[in-house]
Amino acid sequence: MNRLHAIVRSGLVFVAAGVTVGMAAGVLAGCASTSKSGEAAVAGKESLVGGDPWFRAARESDIAVMRGMVEAGKPINFQSGVGTTALMIASRFGNPKTVQWLVENGASAAILDRDGQSALVYALAGFAQGPKLEAIVDDLVKAGANPFHIDTLGIQPVQQMVELGLDVPLRKLQYTDKKPCDRMPHRQGEKSLSRMARQMENVPLAEFLEAQGCW
Repeated sequence: MNRLHAIVRSGLVFVAAGVTVGMAAGVLAGCASTSKSGEAAVAGKESLVGGDPWFRAARESDIAVMRGMVEAGKPINFQSGVGTTALMIASRFGNPKTVQWLVENGASAAILDRDGQSALVYALAGFAQGPKLEAIVDDLVKAGANPFHIDTLGIQPVQQMVELGLDVPLRKLQYTDKKPCDRMPHRQGEKSLSRMARQMENVPLAEFLEAQGCW
């Protein structure tokens, strides 16, 4: 089980229609600062969007309902009280067609919820696997999701992509000075991206990452 899925199972609470996110305190053992972030994230976060038809449609991949609501004036980037968007929910529940439709109609993957998490984190913590997940990740990155962003709980999507073996999307990322790969300071005991790949016996990916400066 990778770190993100451990966090999801222990701390992400999807209420009613499965759309409200609450982060549990202390989900990353041994990292006091991350634990404090988890406590702060969960404080005051309540079920605000469980029965909202907009989010329910995103969860159920009901594009017809969403199209009708948008035509009636619903903002495509509408956020709940905790910052959740329909794109985040569609990503979480592994609906590539819904993700694609939302992006094509102006949904931004750069938007962050109250915990600083983008739709990309929701996707990597979600139910899609294999080609479905790769398609969702591709669309989200193209729509503005930053795989190098670190949220309030210390989650960095690019690390989870390595752990999940998403070689194809990883090879499409632009590793430049503006996106410094894993050259940023690490918490004590954390592995670099290439070391993570080698530990998973994914040598081709490790060599690719090293060629990009991801030691």
